[in-house]
Amino acid sequence: MAANGSAARLGDELAYWYVAGPEERPAIGLARSPAGGNSDLANWRKEPQPVLRPGPYQSWDEWGVGDPYGIRGGSYQHLY
Repeated sequence: MAANGSAARLGDELAYWYVAGPEERPAIGLARSPAGGNSDLANWRKEPQPVLRPGPYQSWDEWGVGDPYGIRGGSYQHLY
């Protein structure tokens, strides 16, 4: 599955975080696209590994993470 995303502009590219992976233990993936006047948003580069995985056994997030929401705070990008 790949669903429920959040996009933000990070410098000269767009970042898109999304829920992906097996339905039983979803993770957060990241894809990037060039931003700017010539961008058609058709060319995305997917990170090869999840940027946020479920936590260890008996942690609050052991069954998965989902519904990413990215916001900028100063010079940092926060993902909730």
